[in-house]
Amino acid sequence: MALLFLAGFAAAVVLRFENERRTVAQLHESQQQLAATTLARSLDARLAPIAGRLEAAARTGRLELAGREGLSAAVLIGPGGASLAQWGDGAAVATAMLASARSGAAWTGIQGDPASIVIARRDAGVLAIGVVDTAALLDPLRGGPVERFALADEAGRLVTSGGIGGSTLAEALSVQPPSDPMAIQSVQGKLADATPVDLAGVPTATPGLRVLAISDSPHAFTALRDVLGLYVLLAAAPLFAIFGVMTVSRFHARRAEAAEIRLEETQARFALAVDGARCGVWDFDHDSDVLDLTELAGSILQMESRRVRLADVLKQLPAAEQSRVRDAFSKARLTGGLIETLQIGAEPRARWVELRGFGIQEGTGASAHRLVGTVVDVTEHREAERRVAALERRLREAIDGFTGPFALWDRHGRILLWNRSFAHLFGLERKSLHAGARYTDVWAAANAAIRTRGPSEVEPGRLREIALKSGQWLQIEERRTADGGLVTVGAEITALKQSEARLATSQAALREKVTTLQRQEAEKQAMNRTLELAKQRAEDANRAKDQFLANMSHELRTPLNAILGFSEIMMDEIFGPLGDERYLTYVRDIHFSGQGLLEQINQILDLSKI
Repeated sequence: MALLFLAGFAAAVVLRFENERRTVAQLHESQQQLAATTLARSLDARLAPIAGRLEAAARTGRLELAGREGLSAAVLIGPGGASLAQWGDGAAVATAMLASARSGAAWTGIQGDPASIVIARRDAGVLAIGVVDTAALLDPLRGGPVERFALADEAGRLVTSGGIGGSTLAEALSVQPPSDPMAIQSVQGKLADATPVDLAGVPTATPGLRVLAISDSPHAFTALRDVLGLYVLLAAAPLFAIFGVMTVSRFHARRAEAAEIRLEETQARFALAVDGARCGVWDFDHDSDVLDLTELAGSILQMESRRVRLADVLKQLPAAEQSRVRDAFSKARLTGGLIETLQIGAEPRARWVELRGFGIQEGTGASAHRLVGTVVDVTEHREAERRVAALERRLREAIDGFTGPFALWDRHGRILLWNRSFAHLFGLERKSLHAGARYTDVWAAANAAIRTRGPSEVEPGRLREIALKSGQWLQIEERRTADGGLVTVGAEITALKQSEARLATSQAALREKVTTLQRQEAEKQAMNRTLELAKQRAEDANRAKDQFLANMSHELRTPLNAILGFSEIMMDEIFGPLGDERYLTYVRDIHFSGQGLLEQINQILDLSKI
């Protein structure tokens, strides 16, 4: 009876240990899946903007200056296969070109040695390919909930972190990839030093990439070793065996209690982390169509109950979205992953949330019975994206609305951005003006529209004037940017040049008038001097005349008066007869002639006074 009791007791202990092993294994798998989901969200937050910028580059045909963040190299390939623009080191660009040759369409994968993530996006025959800066992508994730992790593509190639060597699943983790590596959810492998590890796979939002969380496998056979030791003790002595079993039972009970405490602490830290990140957690049962929500998840989904049916959640979505989201949940049962963005409520007060989940398979079967995941309110993120898009559109409209020419060049002298006026004024066509065109080539093509131009050497802040063959005048200023690039800004100064020409003509006419006036003034002054001299001479002549007349009046009248007086005495014969009658006649003639001469002299003197 004692042996039967001991055997039954030992069997109970073995069953308990087996249950404990399964519980620990399930807990370990759930923690791995949650950690992989957290990693996937962090990677998506970094990869989504990069993919968006590459899509914009393929759509516009230009590699924007702001599109370099997160990339080590990029290349833009035209419909004919020729490179339109590229930047970055040669090896990375070669990797991108290799990805282009292999993909031929929009594609995401891992290429090169060392391995790098390559993202390719196509639009209207233009293919934009970017090589992700692996260090900038993975370094911020080190030291998180998972020390070792990897990214796998559809071909089984890896980008690893945490000291894991190898470039494929087989080399790095001794795992033979399935026909579709994207279907990996939970597998076991070995490191290069034969350490057994567990892998948990979660898809990312970027098609073609899957996150693999890697951790050491739990010691599943500790309980079995304890049971074998127990049987040895039972074989040695029943009492000692009972005591040993009780001791081992208490020891493992304490271990289980400690494990439960650690589990509760881990769950508390995890809850604190997800709540701090405003991330709710949900659990969906496909069979019952029921969602179990954390308090934060219920708040984000605007549900009052912590346990709701999926149909109740779908009622909050627009009618056109309800069937699509229902189908996504159904497909997730087969694919093992769910990534959906939902609109809660109607515009303009709608909220946007993002659901991410992975499947958990219970028992046997090819499909997952449960989905466990997170929900995040991304309304602010979407609004920020809308604002950024609106700002970019306004900036483009402002640049295109600028009447003068505008162009932006990178530090290698390749054009990044320009407006319509730049192309129109210089008569540039698409074959000579495109993203990546060199500074010298663009200006060489623009020379056909230029009549005269200033110096061609670029000096920071230098202004130069350009005369176009169309008759327009431009003033061009070129300045260096902080990263060594160049900004070309111009303004049309045709009206100013015309005003300057009119001003020059007016100034020439004014100078001619001034010269004429100066000449006339000189002539006037010379004439004044001549007149002054003539006046002086006239005055001198007048004085000489007066002096002459005065002298003549005295010199003529004095003797004439004497002649008249004596002739009158003789004519009146005051002193006696003259004798001969002819003397009297002569005297009368002398007297009358003297009077006549005196009258003539008086008239002359009177006229001289006028």
